[in-house]
Amino acid sequence: MKHSNEAVFDRDDLMERVGDDASLIAMIASSYLEDLPDQWLALQNALQDNDYTRIAAAAHQIRGASGNVGGKALSCLCKEIELTALAKNSTQLQWLAGLLDNEVIALRQQLENEI
Repeated sequence: MKHSNEAVFDRDDLMERVGDDASLIAMIASSYLEDLPDQWLALQNALQDNDYTRIAAAAHQIRGASGNVGGKALSCLCKEIELTALAKNSTQLQWLAGLLDNEVIALRQQLENEI
């Protein structure tokens, strides 16, 4: 189930940001992939604890990092999670959280191709 019409990975956007430097894209992608597991774990733990403040903070962190690497779909989903956590809407939050795994896997696969 897809959450938005955003691209999983917008390589053109990232290329524009880094001046068409493929080696810089590889470095950025590698750094993102190195940091993502800890960010992901923080979000998963916050979701498990139903801690809205931590959920919003973790989602915000993943949102920004994903957006910076061209991960538009995951960034968009994390924005929705962040706003939903701030609104304390547990039903909507559970639905959105169920979409996370697929978006993270899809972006990770796309970025691994860039390294």
